[in-house]
Amino acid sequence: MARYKKRADGRYYTSIASGEFDDDGKEFRIPVYGHTVTEFEANKDAVRAQVLSGGYANDKNTTFSEYKWQWYDTYIKGTELSHARKKAYENTLNNHTGVLDGISIGSIRKMQVQNGYNKLNGHPDLQHEYKITVNQIFRAAIDDRLIVKNPADNLSVTKVKRKKKRALTKIEREAIKRADLDLKERCFIGVLQYAGLRREEILALTRSDVDLENDTIHVSNVVEFIGEKPNFRDYAKTPQGERTIDILAPLKPILTEYMQQLNGLIVFPNNQGTLMSKTQYRRFFEKIKLKINTAAGGKHHYDKVVKGKHTRYVLAYDIDMCKGLSAHVFRHEYATILYYSGVDLLEAIRLFGHSDSKTLTDVYAELRKEESKSKDKLNEYLTKNYG
Repeated sequence: MARYKKRADGRYYTSIASGEFDDDGKEFRIPVYGHTVTEFEANKDAVRAQVLSGGYANDKNTTFSEYKWQWYDTYIKGTELSHARKKAYENTLNNHTGVLDGISIGSIRKMQVQNGYNKLNGHPDLQHEYKITVNQIFRAAIDDRLIVKNPADNLSVTKVKRKKKRALTKIEREAIKRADLDLKERCFIGVLQYAGLRREEILALTRSDVDLENDTIHVSNVVEFIGEKPNFRDYAKTPQGERTIDILAPLKPILTEYMQQLNGLIVFPNNQGTLMSKTQYRRFFEKIKLKINTAAGGKHHYDKVVKGKHTRYVLAYDIDMCKGLSAHVFRHEYATILYYSGVDLLEAIRLFGHSDSKTLTDVYAELRKEESKSKDKLNEYLTKNYG
């Protein structure tokens, strides 16, 4: 029996010499896993047989370009991934992997993969997409016995200071109360603030999703934009997002009033009673933000832009009291409400939507840190003045 280690996830692990060597003469080793000793031994024997038969030699004939599109057609194109995710993969494959395209997949070295990453310096989002895409491709190539080691493992990545996400400010909370919002706008903001829905979730709400008798909102669909056009997408295929949320007390009166006068199926439709397009949503939210900013003491004007025979007026803020206000800010506000209401993290993750569990975990950790700082300051003050 081969020696093995038991990993933290419970699986048994070892590695087997492949007979393939890198440019420095170091032999590649093939990882072997198993959930039980029996499974582990069977997998180990299968890998060893592959090595002896030459089945684990690096492929020198298939180019990266050939394989990446085979991978895309198999693992991305024909799946239930959103249109936006598929387009992100396509963009990476079409525009950012050219440095690898003409090389046989078995000849690619880590330095070449790193070079592709470095070419995207200054564009952290593109670097992130590149890294996850090539990693997935090389892992599939290992499974297909085309290579024995992933050359995208442990790339030297650029550390990016992400913009800190925020909840509503005190000024914004007060301004929302005073803002000259109509019933639809106020209800829309209320659902964002007190139910924490994502943009694509709130736009997909239908009359049957709102249960005023039981005080719940059922999130079962999302709107997926293909260009400008909105389309329903069933959340049942992604159960981490489908959930039922309680209608909180501050939301109940305004939501009840709004639902009583609502005509049609869509809860927040465009003027024609159908799903908002991407531009219609942007203008709708921009109008809401403008009213909140005005109530907060902000000022704005419109710049006249003439292009050929066309004239348009572009909103510009002279004093922006609500800089960065978006649906994400309201969602962060909901997370803050959950924390200070004493909702435990697991239940909060369910209400927030499981796919954002890391986001919510980070929010809870940050709020705990702030509370700890406040406690330290209070103790310091008490010791100094009352000790």
